[in-house]
Amino acid sequence: MVDGGYDRIVELDQDGKVLGAFGEPGHKPGQMAWAHFMAMGPDQTIYVADVLNWRFQVFARTEPTGNMTKYIPSVRRFWGSVPSVGWTSKQSDIPFK
Repeated sequence: MVDGGYDRIVELDQDGKVLGAFGEPGHKPGQMAWAHFMAMGPDQTIYVADVLNWRFQVFARTEPTGNMTKYIPSVRRFWGSVPSVGWTSKQSDIPFK
């Protein structure tokens, strides 16, 4: 799953349990700025649309390192701006006709 608010890729199991994550905010290879849209090839290569960096990034599977990423997200941000206050669904406020 692409987590655009925290600029990372999150690996989930079939029940939604987080198995791992990689990536961090920035503009260098492996860093992302508002990453959205992900596809996985038949060889498990991951293709990510890195929106604010105006590029696609490609990630190939490697052997597990056993180490956790050093990037631990703490504040949800829209890249390069103030922290987000979050989003609230207004669907229930829309009258059905």
